Amino acid sequence: MNTINGGKELEAYDQILKFFNKKDRTNKETEIWEDQTYINLMGFLKKKKEIENLYNNYKLVENAIILILSLFHDVPPDKYNSMGKDVKVIDNSDRDDIISLLKKEFLD
Repeated sequence: MNTINGGKELEAYDQILKFFNKKDRTNKETEIWEDQTYINLMGFLKKKKEIENLYNNYKLVENAIILILSLFHDVPPDKYNSMGKDVKVIDNSDRDDIISLLKKEFLD
């Protein structure tokens, strides 16, 4: 990733998406790019004394990291994503109990 400049938020996201869409990248190349990008993003935060709008810079870095993680890693949305059973697997009486509990919880 090229150096990030303040106020160039769209360009930072565009660079991430361009690399993600690159067809001929190897796993090693991806890992190196990702590590260098994290270093670049953290370096961008060190320049905070030079940049006036610090909040926007933190949001840019935060959103860029979230974008990289969501594109390049198979991370579940939360810890509950992989817990429990699929509703299609449980028997009808349990499913009816769950549905009635949910209706009671959300409709009352």
